[in-house]
Amino acid sequence: MVGKMKEIDINRHALLEIPALANQEREAHDALYRTAFATLPFPTWIKDSEGRFLAVNEAFARIFGVADTNSLRGKTDFDLVPPALAEAYRADDQSVVAARQSKVIEEEIPDHGIRKWFETFKTPIAKSDGKIIGTIGFARDITQRKKDQSALAESEERFRLIFENSGDAILFAWADGRIESANPAACELFGFSEEELRQRGRSGIIDMSDPQIPLAIGERDGSGSFRGEFRCLGKDERVFPTELISTTFTNTKGELRAIIHLQDISHRKQLERLKEEQLAWLRLHHNALAAISQGVVITDANEGITYVNAGFEKITGYSLAEISGRNCTFLFGPETCQATVSTIWTAMLNGQPFHGEILNYRKDGNAFWNELSIVPITSDSGAITQFVGVLRDVTTSKQADEQLRKYASEIEDLYQNAPCGYHSINKDGVYARVNDTELQWLGYSRQEVIGRKLVDFLNPPTVPLFMAYFERLKETAAPSHAEIEFICRDGSILPVLVSSSALLDEAGNFFLSRANVYDLRDQKKADEERASQSRKLEAMSRHLVAYQEDIRRQLSADLHDRTSPNLAAISINLSMLASELAARDSTEISSRLEDTRALIEDTAASIREISSELRPPLLDYAGLLPAMESHLDDFSRRTGIAAEIRCPDRQLRPRLELASILFRIFKEALTNCAKHARATKAEVTLAQHPEGTIVLSVADNGIGFDSGLLKAERPLGGLGLINMKEAIEFAGGTFSVDAQPGKGTRIHVQI
Repeated sequence: MVGKMKEIDINRHALLEIPALANQEREAHDALYRTAFATLPFPTWIKDSEGRFLAVNEAFARIFGVADTNSLRGKTDFDLVPPALAEAYRADDQSVVAARQSKVIEEEIPDHGIRKWFETFKTPIAKSDGKIIGTIGFARDITQRKKDQSALAESEERFRLIFENSGDAILFAWADGRIESANPAACELFGFSEEELRQRGRSGIIDMSDPQIPLAIGERDGSGSFRGEFRCLGKDERVFPTELISTTFTNTKGELRAIIHLQDISHRKQLERLKEEQLAWLRLHHNALAAISQGVVITDANEGITYVNAGFEKITGYSLAEISGRNCTFLFGPETCQATVSTIWTAMLNGQPFHGEILNYRKDGNAFWNELSIVPITSDSGAITQFVGVLRDVTTSKQADEQLRKYASEIEDLYQNAPCGYHSINKDGVYARVNDTELQWLGYSRQEVIGRKLVDFLNPPTVPLFMAYFERLKETAAPSHAEIEFICRDGSILPVLVSSSALLDEAGNFFLSRANVYDLRDQKKADEERASQSRKLEAMSRHLVAYQEDIRRQLSADLHDRTSPNLAAISINLSMLASELAARDSTEISSRLEDTRALIEDTAASIREISSELRPPLLDYAGLLPAMESHLDDFSRRTGIAAEIRCPDRQLRPRLELASILFRIFKEALTNCAKHARATKAEVTLAQHPEGTIVLSVADNGIGFDSGLLKAERPLGGLGLINMKEAIEFAGGTFSVDAQPGKGTRIHVQI
């Protein structure tokens, strides 16, 4: 923590200002407040005006997995939670202090790494003079409440969607029959608006003269629900039968309400009235029908079932004893649309056969698709006496067809709207298919492209590349890739990457390609821009390096040429003065002059050393390799480390600015070898590759280190490894270190 944290007595100032009391009473109050603070069941804390924790209770420490509450003293929110949450907490603290008012907020607090919602109370703490010295806060876990609120909102939204979009009529009513609300299906069923239904109430839409009504209401009030068939009254005095389900419930206010579902069963009633005699001649051929794998069902003129064969029982799971006399529509599921039922009904009434696919349900509740054929049987007078239905389970083929259609539709959507182009060409290279994306890129219509060769749209220089790629695809049938260029309708060039696979016929011969086409315009533009910027940056770097080296060379020359002669002249003059003074026997002054002359010589030597550091003269006169060899000899004599340099090309002469950088890195690497590596041997390699790249390598047999820690290293002085790396990279080269503990260090530079 920077600086000293101002200590605040939490018993006197953190919780509240305690009036002046006798010492004994004060100690009793202090103990009481400490006990209360420590044992509060919810997280509680006290912060100073800088947001540092002065005290926290055990509940707070448990949330953050801390055993000792005192260990959190002096820490801030940034020590406990992610920065985003810490910033929010700090902002709330500052707003409390600024407003000098308490604040209750809902915020997230991590509890053992799990993010939970808490209701937090924060208030400022003031001294007796009114100065704000910090804040106190506590939090209450409301995570479950937030989840419950979210779940309730989702449940209400789901119910609203069901209510508004249900195909069945739904009414909400009071227990006494007053209507509270109606969904759109209910308004459509009765032909009244929702407000008109409220005004009419239950007695205005249900035939109350039905003797079942009082019994139904009594049963519903006793058991909570009722289901039955009733006559309803629609607009324009329309009367129609419905199947009604009424269920009571108590709302959140404790009021008794009823929910009513109604379904128009007019059509079903009409079908039930069409039962007639069964077909006698089909009964005589029961054995023949029993052997048919398809289901056969016979009904009377009123649609009451009189006969089913074994195939019907196998398909539906129902025996004749279970469904005799029932209408076949009990097999229909809610998914069977009213229009289909109406079509069947119209055909039967008109004495016409019906053929179609119907979604039915078996006895076990599983759905199946039924290919249904119904033939009416008439008497000599032309009256319909029976109906014969033939069922065939087509669920498997229906599902397969549906999956195939769905897959084909999805593939077509993806194919047409894919962000990349797509095409297929035959073995002659002629377009057989192309998607909208590729057509938009080219600027042509589908009619202008299909049937033409792909090479007709290519930039001529890329035609040989395309032909080679296409021939390879046809010969190997292996996925192939090529970069080619289209010429668009507006004359612009479109560079693309084509990635193709082959479709083969039954004989294994190529007959069609499938190719994804990727627009490379942005990539090419970005590549050109990066190359341009790289060239500019490289030129600037070279210019800056050359400028730095020129400054170093000029400064070195100035130090050497201007100061050294002057210092030498001063030294000569002092020697002459010393001789004169010696003749006069001025021992004390002679001694001082001798000290001054020695100091000047030392200064001259320092200037020569600085000048050499800035720009070794030998580097300019003899070149990089001689300068390195000279320094390496001095290094070996001075340190006792056996060192050698290998350079295959003694005529190697890099540019002056690069030679200076390479020499300084070479020199600093040897210095590190002597100061830190504890090495007994060093080896230097200098070479130039045929393409002009210069490589410098300095290796030792010292103690080494973990080169993986280089990124975290902060050099204390000199170039250091990081500075050497930055210097060579700035000049456009690369720098790497290969080191392991106990296995020495190798520095590699390439530029």
